[in-house]
Amino acid sequence: MEDMREGWYIDKTGAVYRHDWAIKANPGRGLLRRDFNIGKEVLVGCRILYATYGSTWLEGNAYVLLQKDGKLYEVHASHCSCYGLEGQWRPDETSLVALRHRLRSATREVTPGSTRELLWLLSSLEKIGRV
Repeated sequence: MEDMREGWYIDKTGAVYRHDWAIKANPGRGLLRRDFNIGKEVLVGCRILYATYGSTWLEGNAYVLLQKDGKLYEVHASHCSCYGLEGQWRPDETSLVALRHRLRSATREVTPGSTRELLWLLSSLEKIGRV
């Protein structure tokens, strides 16, 4: 089931896409791949949990939380007006404990509301046994 809310796109796998990856004509995984300039093979076996990208004509910030082989990974990326997200797809392994700690002590959000959304999403996924 696909769900479209203002500023949200939830695809049939349950992946949550926000901001720039949610509001364009073809939201979701394809835009993420395009913006990072990665092929389909890079995401084989990856389950996107949450992905947000906020950009202006001067800069952009992106965050992706994914699961692969039962482990959690994060991708952090940003750019100025000269470049985009190309070459920044570098998943770093994380844990629920580390992620929650960083989110609760965050002083700056990647995109508006992302900290609150991620904490809610982690809690929800944990309740149903998906992380």
